[in-house]
Amino acid sequence: MKKSRVTILAAALALALTACGSGEAQTETAVETIPADGGAESPEETAEETAQVSEGTSEAYTFGISMPQLDNDGFKANLIGIEQFAEANNIELVVTDGKATADMQMQNIEDLITKDVDALVMCPVDSGAAAAAVQKAKDAGIPVISFDRNVEGDVLTGLAESDNTAHGAAAADLMAEMAKESGMKTEDLVVLELLGTQSATAGLERHQGFSGRAQELGINIAASLPTEFKNDNAYNAVMDAFQANPNINAIFVPSDNACYSGTESALAQLNKLHAAGEEGHILITTVDGGPTGLEGVRKGYVDAIAAQSKLVMSEEAMGMALKVVRGETLEEGIVRIQPTKVTKENVDDPTLWANSINIQQ
Repeated sequence: MKKSRVTILAAALALALTACGSGEAQTETAVETIPADGGAESPEETAEETAQVSEGTSEAYTFGISMPQLDNDGFKANLIGIEQFAEANNIELVVTDGKATADMQMQNIEDLITKDVDALVMCPVDSGAAAAAVQKAKDAGIPVISFDRNVEGDVLTGLAESDNTAHGAAAADLMAEMAKESGMKTEDLVVLELLGTQSATAGLERHQGFSGRAQELGINIAASLPTEFKNDNAYNAVMDAFQANPNINAIFVPSDNACYSGTESALAQLNKLHAAGEEGHILITTVDGGPTGLEGVRKGYVDAIAAQSKLVMSEEAMGMALKVVRGETLEEGIVRIQPTKVTKENVDDPTLWANSINIQQ
């Protein structure tokens, strides 16, 4: 079998939470699929179809991969999953880096269209801005599968993403659970909600999920400040929030990959970085489950994570694209992956994506 070749353009490669209140750590991954007819498939049916696709094919294909940025641990993990699938299925990859800018990603996609790739697998920097480029690919007869984030408008061939609304809601459930374990009342929480990029579906839906569930649980969100999924912005937001309200005792971080390092640095600067069980501990829940988040749990600074399943997401997206180029019916148009609960009890579980791969490679 031919080994996949990866070309980097624009830059070098620089659970479901069904029982949060039970206190038991959940590590199983649940996948919800939405077929084209609007019905629902079971995870077992989806797994069987994915296995059939992954058996490989004798025909070689070239897929364009439009990454939003490659200096983020989560997207590095996605790319590793994409590369693993490509190698197993005789697929050549042309990988581009949007460097977190919508304009660069637009140009990258246009370059991939010019190269006449067989399929485009992407994650948008901006869900709205990406629509025009995806439409160009569609007009050129190139199927487009998005992962991690949706694209506005009815332009995609398929979508594989975390259920971001569920991840945000799970983080609120975990915050209530961790508060109870520490002897706090839910109504005594004074929360700083850090916002991910609101022009990207992942950031918007995590906010909607967290804030909606927080309201249901009676959790007081004292401030919601933007970060654009950037550590520097998270640092500044935390500093500003505590200056305005020193009574904040909990923080929702929308992505440990993109925002936790800045959050931790700010808390250290404010002399408020204390492990769980210590006086003055700031309760933190987050989404993603990357290396920095897991290390935060190990140190006791992060209480719990609603983790993603990055490799499953990549496999689902690539499997969809391969089915389409092979002329097979894409029965499930949307795959949404449910969150996995991570606490100190299971932080070293080898099945968690950040524990199972070397993202520094």
